[in-house]
Amino acid sequence: MDMRREIRGYVKIDGDERTLLRLMNICGHKGIKTWRDENHDKEALYIYCDETEKVREIARNCMFDIEITEQKSLRQKFMKNRRRLSVLLGIVLFAVYIYIESLYVWRIDISGCGNYTEEEVLNVIEKNYPCYGRRKETIDTAVLQGTISDNLEEVCWVSCSISGTKLTVRLSESVDVFTDDTLDTPCDIVSSVNCTVYSIVTSMGTPVVSVGDEVKKGDTLILGAVNICNDESEIVDTRYVSAQGEIIGQFSMPYHDEVEARHYKKKVSDTFVGSISLRVGKKIMSVYDRKDGGRLEGQQEYDTESSEHWLHIGDFYLPFAIQISRNHVCNIEGREYSEDEMKALAEQHIATYIGELQEKGVQIVQKNVIITNRSDKLVADGNMIVRMSVGFPRTLRNVVSGNNIETEAD
Repeated sequence: MDMRREIRGYVKIDGDERTLLRLMNICGHKGIKTWRDENHDKEALYIYCDETEKVREIARNCMFDIEITEQKSLRQKFMKNRRRLSVLLGIVLFAVYIYIESLYVWRIDISGCGNYTEEEVLNVIEKNYPCYGRRKETIDTAVLQGTISDNLEEVCWVSCSISGTKLTVRLSESVDVFTDDTLDTPCDIVSSVNCTVYSIVTSMGTPVVSVGDEVKKGDTLILGAVNICNDESEIVDTRYVSAQGEIIGQFSMPYHDEVEARHYKKKVSDTFVGSISLRVGKKIMSVYDRKDGGRLEGQQEYDTESSEHWLHIGDFYLPFAIQISRNHVCNIEGREYSEDEMKALAEQHIATYIGELQEKGVQIVQKNVIITNRSDKLVADGNMIVRMSVGFPRTLRNVVSGNNIETEAD
């Protein structure tokens, strides 16, 4: 394709061979470019569109019998296929937009929450290390993990990963028994709580504590390094491994619960959509807002439930979501608990709490909880001596400097 001809456009001139030859000679003398098309019509003559009037004038003056039968240009082709080109342009622009949006994080998923809620973890991330709407390449997952651990005391292990446009945060709290054995990179085993080592069995690595040792949260229990010695017991090399083992720690876990004498029970009578919002990136636009909040006449109490529905394909989330807030209108009924009922509830709460710990693999050694009756409530306060697996991995980063190898923990 000759782009110059496509841009300027060209016309086809038909006539007898003798006339076209004479016209070609005259045009050459006047500096008008002509050519023939060997691939289509060898007998026709072609000129640029913007020189058509000059050729017409020459034909009139010389009384040439010619006919301009065809005109082609890039603009003509564009106008003819403008609908197709518009669709193609839209597809290209959409593909460019998708590529640009794929460079950012538009969704944060959190799992493993116990005492902390997902909202609390999200607030910590947003306040200390914002990730939503941020370029993926600027997010250091190791820094994010440290930020979460530093601001949430009960979190002993955090793992962050990015897939597509989704940031996944997995965490484990102090009372959770760590069961993730997927780590295959060099790491230490450290303590998740302040405790006394009850037992230790090392599968891989070098133990640095013994039974009866007092350790604090974050102290190394099994070192992810194995020293290789010669016959004279001199260290000749160090091999870094993924430390593995079972460490049982014993410690005191505080317990506190209150049962109020006055008890309120909610009964949902109706549900209304309170508001609908459209989330585009970091902006939230209100689409619908019920002014009365979804209340019925004479009813002032309601609970709000919010949900988000994202536009996504697998882990590829686009920055578009619909937020729907539903209000559950409630009727509240109140009653007074008797002393026996409050005591039964307190004991039931203790049994439920112990059951939840046992489901996590925690062994209850001793229960020291005292139930005290006060004027308007009953208080259960004390502690529980427990034994549980307290080791969790902390990844190592090897820094090589000359002949020395230093190990840093994330």
